[in-house]
Amino acid sequence: PPPPPPPQKPEGGGKEPAPEGSKVFVGGISSDTTEQDLKVYFRGYVDSDGDILDVVVMRDKETHVGRGFGFVTFSKKSVADKVLASRHEIKGRSVEAKGAVPRNQERPARGGGGNMGGDRGGGGGGDTGQRVCKIFVGGLPAEVKDEEFRNYFKEYGTITDSTVMFDNATQRSRGFGFVTYETPDSVERVIRRKDHRFRGKVVEIKKAFPKGTGPSGGGGGGGRDMGGFRGGGGRGDS
Repeated sequence: PPPPPPPQKPEGGGKEPAPEGSKVFVGGISSDTTEQDLKVYFRGYVDSDGDILDVVVMRDKETHVGRGFGFVTFSKKSVADKVLASRHEIKGRSVEAKGAVPRNQERPARGGGGNMGGDRGGGGGGDTGQRVCKIFVGGLPAEVKDEEFRNYFKEYGTITDSTVMFDNATQRSRGFGFVTYETPDSVERVIRRKDHRFRGKVVEIKKAFPKGTGPSGGGGGGGRDMGGFRGGGGRGDS
């Protein structure tokens, strides 16, 4: 009799399919954090019969500099749950782990998801026609402080509030911040420009929506940690 056919590889380049709920968004990592750094760190949470299936750090397409977040996929949901329940510090920075929500499981929303490898870290909200006065700024170099941050954005209009988010325990920058303008017109001027840079690094700008009023109906989470606002790519304490 002819030999049996070889086993079929899973779809997606032969990678083992990940169980639902096993992918974790990791935000607030330093721009020089690599996939290997994340793999070495999260390996400590893997059980003897588990594994890390995939690790990716999101980078700027032009500069290839890390954008301050990435994803880790585990072979077991129980490992992801353990990661989500813990506090984390990677390369001296306090980082945050959240469940990654596949785009096909979210309510429809324009923008936001495509820049995060097809998944979102629970706080999306891309550019839409909705007019707001507040923006989220992600991927800031760690050296950027409040004064430099405010001085950059004040050329676009009158600022009523601005802040770079810092870790309460270490006082290190978490790599993102918020700017509130007096009028939505200032936000539109900022959003129209696509190459905002701090210290040579391209940063990411998104409209920040009050929780419950964003383009996906407020289901993304992250509202409490972001001062009641939802932006793209991260969360912080306020």
